[in-house]
Amino acid sequence: WCLRATCVPRRLAKEGEGQRGYIEGEGKTAVSARVVERGPAEWAGDGRHDKTLSHTVAPQLRVVCYNLLASAYADTKRAREDLFPYVDEQHLSSEWRRQLQLHEIAGFRGDIVCLQE
Repeated sequence: WCLRATCVPRRLAKEGEGQRGYIEGEGKTAVSARVVERGPAEWAGDGRHDKTLSHTVAPQLRVVCYNLLASAYADTKRAREDLFPYVDEQHLSSEWRRQLQLHEIAGFRGDIVCLQE
């Protein structure tokens, strides 16, 4: 599995441009350099996306802000022993958490996604 993300800029067509709806610019695509492992069959946050089942329609805009908990904090001996001793070691690994994070963030269908840490 690889992660591919495409960003396409778009705006509402202005009166007199001869088009209705959106005018799109040139999209840019990026593909992960590393393989992304498959995530778990059941997701801890199932049900959280019930209010974001569809994308927004202009002029609405959905901004998603998400704290990833950096691997420098989660995937360390200190994290396993002191900060999160109650969490199974495999669940603190960046490979495991990456799938959960991608599922969680994509489920909110944000127009703008801000990631912290």
